Amino acid sequence: MSFSIDDFYGIATYEPADGYPNSWRQIGALKVETKICHRIWDDNDEFTVKEVGNMTLYKLNKYVDLLGVSDSISGEDGEVGVAIDSVLNPDLDEIDILDYDEEVLYAGNPFIVSWFEIKEEYRKKRLGHSLLHVALQNSGCEGHS
Repeated sequence: MSFSIDDFYGIATYEPADGYPNSWRQIGALKVETKICHRIWDDNDEFTVKEVGNMTLYKLNKYVDLLGVSDSISGEDGEVGVAIDSVLNPDLDEIDILDYDEEVLYAGNPFIVSWFEIKEEYRKKRLGHSLLHVALQNSGCEGHS
């Protein structure tokens, strides 16, 4: 079976992470769950849809406590939050100013991919990278830091 990336799409569901209010000004993280689907075309140009994977990510509000928010999601995500915080709030005494990228401050809100899975029958077909981008695009995160 050959695949065209155009036959894949994602469906994203957004919800505030547990315990946070509904205002982006106050919310620490927005949980985004994305289903990755495949349109399977038949000879009559009709298609059926099959779920081929899923992804969970958290969009982080960079104007709140990134360390606390990411750690409240999970311990592993807290470690990623430390890395994000070190990029957004570098210790200027410890880095060469020529290595500092100011554009990262304006690149939008960072995100953490907490879970990404491709169903067994779609693995080992060289689709993972493309399907990750499909999921990121449909989650509204493609091109962000």
